[in-house]
Amino acid sequence: KGFKIFEETEVQEVAPGKVKANGHIVTTEKIIVTMGNPSSLFPELEPLIHPKISYVLAARYKSLEITPISNDLFWDTGDPYFYYRLINPQTLILGGCDIDFDKTNQQKPYEILQNFIKERLNAEHEITHQWSGSIFHTSDGLPYAFEHPHYKEKIYIAMGFGGNGLVMGTMSGRTA
Repeated sequence: KGFKIFEETEVQEVAPGKVKANGHIVTTEKIIVTMGNPSSLFPELEPLIHPKISYVLAARYKSLEITPISNDLFWDTGDPYFYYRLINPQTLILGGCDIDFDKTNQQKPYEILQNFIKERLNAEHEITHQWSGSIFHTSDGLPYAFEHPHYKEKIYIAMGFGGNGLVMGTMSGRTA
């Protein structure tokens, strides 16, 4: 439809009409920046987001017939909240226990996640992977999608997906 998407490209600089990425300059009429935290490119946006760490583990089941799970994305509204989905017929990923960067030593996130699996999705399984990552929340918990006020009709921003990029990124894209 007349536009190009460059995923997984290291962007060093964005200015109206041009993007410097991987040492190359790409020129364009309009730019859409979609990322949880665009403050490295636009420092003025940093006050709009609050960084946290989210924890995830992968569990491989011998058989999910004991604990049937549909091929959907689930998350709850508890505190801490949890989310999970299948990544193949025998493996699910479970995440949550999001916490502020400066409070990461105040909980045992992988233990909490493993207890969630034992209590709610218990069947014979092994934990195959665990990891953590940065996520960025807005003050009201909803992503922001807007025309950058300094670059009207040139640069658009979608940010602050709060760890829900699969859902909120899609919804932000629909507002553009």
